[in-house]
Amino acid sequence: MAVSRQEVNDEVIYLRSAGVDLGKRFLLACVRTPSTKRAGSWSLETERFGTTRTEVGRLLAWLMARQVEVVVMEATSDYWRGVYYVLQPHLNLMLVNPAHLRGIRSRKSDPSDAAFLARAGAAGMVKGSFKLDHLDTILGVGRLAAEVIIAETGADMRRFASAQHLASWIGVCPGQNESAGVNKSGRSRPGNSNLKRLLGTPAMAAIRDKRSYLSAFHRRIAARRGGKRALVAVMHKHAIAIWHVLHDQQPYRDLGADYFTRRNPDRALRRMTKEANSLGFTIRFDPVAATRPA
Repeated sequence: MAVSRQEVNDEVIYLRSAGVDLGKRFLLACVRTPSTKRAGSWSLETERFGTTRTEVGRLLAWLMARQVEVVVMEATSDYWRGVYYVLQPHLNLMLVNPAHLRGIRSRKSDPSDAAFLARAGAAGMVKGSFKLDHLDTILGVGRLAAEVIIAETGADMRRFASAQHLASWIGVCPGQNESAGVNKSGRSRPGNSNLKRLLGTPAMAAIRDKRSYLSAFHRRIAARRGGKRALVAVMHKHAIAIWHVLHDQQPYRDLGADYFTRRNPDRALRRMTKEANSLGFTIRFDPVAATRPA
């Protein structure tokens, strides 16, 4: 463990911050706290950890003992996942896209990348790097899911030509295997296993909200194709929504549970008539007279 002190004049949002530099075989963590010896200077405490679950647990205990207010780490390759899922339930963890740090990279006074991340977190330089608020508007998508979505996709939708390309990359597009016009398989293609697994939870949450478009959509698909395929179809809808929210920088707007009725009222009337007939009744629809103001 090495401790260093330096005098800086950064604007500070968090007095006690930490940065974690991720590697394949080890992690370097740096905690930045106010110096007890000189006002305006900071103590940097750096510690090296392994990448095993035991070592990541030791990292968690080390950070919690130092009462850090924010922890910043980059979504580097696949290294971040094991660390993120251990730390996130216990700490204010900020997972940032490396591309968003290029313009504010380390200065010579930063002894390590971990120290830079701690300084960036303390000064709020990475605050709002991820467009979490817009993703939070998608029914069923919480903050944790939004962070993972951003980390996995990089938040830059320019790499995906369309919403369908993103859905295919995740692996929530139905596979096609037709012979003589008969679709033999509806299995989805392989894709990003982390995101594909993650999207199942928001899809289930959306299905449970009976007032939502996604719940109505699920019921329509489940009636024809079964519950499992209907769930994948809702995950596909989520992928489409994610692309549009991040690409268009606009919040998600639910179409409502009555969307299909409004889109095709004649079909809704035929369905109700068929259901009434199956119960031995006839039914007639008369338009409701417009109410005139008194």
